[in-house]
Amino acid sequence: MDEFRRELIEVCLRERQGRAFMDIGSIVLECTAMPQFRADIVAALRLPTWDIAAVARSLLGA
Repeated sequence: MDEFRRELIEVCLRERQGRAFMDIGSIVLECTAMPQFRADIVAALRLPTWDIAAVARSLLGA
């Protein structure tokens, strides 16, 4: 898992430097295995990031 985390952070940083996310205001993590990496993604991309379960709870008023 550490290798995946390291690669994920590298990709996020590379994409941010390449300005790939200029028109994106936030990210929703659809994969239920990804929330554990949310803080890393937020730190690397500097974008609000939610997991799909949190979005669903919000939409359902839970």
